[in-house]
Amino acid sequence: MLTAISMCVLNWLETYSGAITAVATIFIGLFTFTLWRSTKKLWNATNSAVALARSEFNASHRPKIRVKHVWLKKPIEELLPVIIDLVIVNTGDTPAIVTALRHAIHIMNRHNSLPARIMEDDNQGPIKRKDTLEPGITLVYPDLTYQRNINHEEFPRIRSESSNLYVVGDIEYLDGEGRPRKTAFCRKFTSSQLRTNAQSLIGQFVIEHNRDYEYQD
Repeated sequence: MLTAISMCVLNWLETYSGAITAVATIFIGLFTFTLWRSTKKLWNATNSAVALARSEFNASHRPKIRVKHVWLKKPIEELLPVIIDLVIVNTGDTPAIVTALRHAIHIMNRHNSLPARIMEDDNQGPIKRKDTLEPGITLVYPDLTYQRNINHEEFPRIRSESSNLYVVGDIEYLDGEGRPRKTAFCRKFTSSQLRTNAQSLIGQFVIEHNRDYEYQD
């Protein structure tokens, strides 16, 4: 009797082998699709977690460009431009890519406040850069020259200390996520320096605490 049943089963399998194979293939395909979809979801979740962790890391470990020094490179002279050395440093934890820098020279009565639109009214335009600055590294931009000369009226006012000489500007850079950031600076050549260097009118600018021009992102 078992032999007869076995023969029947074999005959049935042989008769419907094509259909059985097709059904099995469908089930295998469904299983493979389900496995692929689960794997894809897991992969996407992993990528999202990695991206979030990277973003949080870059937010807390980011580059910070700061202006270390602004030096008057050459003595102030009548009918000649003001030439400076700009010294910056990355005080952050990750590299920065400096993309542009601007600066403007402004001379005004020492008792007056700085106007609000120095950089907007400056038509010299930015100096395009692509400099990678590692953490803790200092970078010097030498011999930056503003577009106009010290005129006949400004020169004696600077020498007599009735007017102050300012350098204002900003540095644009990218962090590790490619986000644009900016550091602005405002520096003044003080009357005490003018007295110390009365003959040469040369030296270091000092920080002018002006929220419109001296700030970091």
